Order: sequence, then C-alpha cells, then structure tokens
Amino acid sequence: AHLPAFLAMSESGSAVPAPAKLAKMTKTTVGMAAYAVTSSMMLIINKLAVTFFPHASVLLCLQLLATTAIIGVLSTTGHLNADAFEWEKARPFLFVALGFLGALYANVKTLQYANVETFIVFRCSVPLLVSVLDRFFLGRAWANIR
Repeated sequence: AHLPAFLAMSESGSAVPAPAKLAKMTKTTVGMAAYAVTSSMMLIINKLAVTFFPHASVLLCLQLLATTAIIGVLSTTGHLNADAFEWEKARPFLFVALGFLGALYANVKTLQYANVETFIVFRCSVPLLVSVLDRFFLGRAWANIR
C-alpha cells in the first residue's frame, strides 16, 4: 500500500510516522508548547510587576537594561554570539525600534489598567486589524481559510 511521505510501515503492519518526520513533529510541538508556556508566564509576571511597581516607564526601562546586561554578559562569556553595537547598522532600524518600544510601552500600560483576559483578547485581535489595513493600504488580498 502506498503511504504518505510522513508515514512508514511498522513491523506489525500499521502506519506510523517516519522517524525523521516524527522527530521534526515532536521538536515543533515541544517548541510551540514551550513558547506558549513562556509567553503566558511572562504575561503573568509582567502583570504582577506592574501591579506592585506601578511606574510602567521605569519598569520597562529596567527590563530593557536587564536584557541588555544579560546579552552583554552572555556574549562576553562566549555563551552567546552577538555582534557589537554599530550605529551605522542600527540607524536604518531606528524607527522600527521606536515603534517596537511604543508597542512594549502600550502593552505595559494595558496590563497596568486592564485584566489579563482583556489584554489577551486585545493582543489576539491585532492580526485582524492588520489584515484589514493590509487590504486597504497595501492592496493585498483578504486572508483565506488556509
């Protein structure tokens, strides 16, 4: 019998995922689960942080400074391969970085005044808004079921 490429025949004659495909599927599934857990925990930790330390801009600056310090230490000790900062390379991305910083600040302020459920609904609704804006401003086709 012809089997799809991701299936192989077991000794008992039943179809099972081929080892390479199974390994890839497992790696992808574990990665997705790890991302979901990490994202959820970071959201809850940030909600707690902004609840107990209600200065959103200072909190965000401290988080960004801590991230910069961790990257610097990991890079210096050889545990992370990061290029040194070069203004000539960073300059073209300045507006993107400022936009990202604005989004981070809006997220922290939203967490400060809204509950986590409201924040999640807002965050999940953004791709819908982006698809509408893509359609009207960039002339892209509407998203399909796939």
